[in-house]
Amino acid sequence: MMVVWAACWVWALLVPNGISGIPAAFGFKTHVKEFNGIVLVPIAILAIVWLYSVLSVGSQAKVARVTKVDRPKPPGEGNFEL
Repeated sequence: MMVVWAACWVWALLVPNGISGIPAAFGFKTHVKEFNGIVLVPIAILAIVWLYSVLSVGSQAKVARVTKVDRPKPPGEGNFEL
């Protein structure tokens, strides 16, 4: 999932007038005059991968079993000089 997420960021950044054209799509004045809508594809994939990973972690946390680990007792009072 992380590879897909990183690849989509690279893809979104490499689309001409992509990320920098998003403010222009909402009417803000920027140096980019037109918006390239193809950038919405990697952004949508980014959102889906992020949402899937968040929901997956939540569901895995609900089914995880806690196991008790027996730890050794700490040393008692004694002479610790070498």
